[in-house]
Amino acid sequence: MKNIIPQKEENDATLLAEAALKGCEILLTSDQHLLDANQDATKFWRILEESHAQTHQIVIARPREIVRSFSLGR
Repeated sequence: MKNIIPQKEENDATLLAEAALKGCEILLTSDQHLLDANQDATKFWRILEESHAQTHQIVIARPREIVRSFSLGR
């Protein structure tokens, strides 16, 4: 995905591209390369838009981050 994920991590890039093209809104992962894709959000969203992805925003997060964000003061 155009220097967002290291070129040698082809499987990670494929997974992210498939998720975007399928319209996924949340991608739960512990893979650091995928988590790092959000570091340059502007570039990432531009690439998704250029690829005609069904969604232009994907939350990429560790499962525990999602659980924490939805826990009700616990």
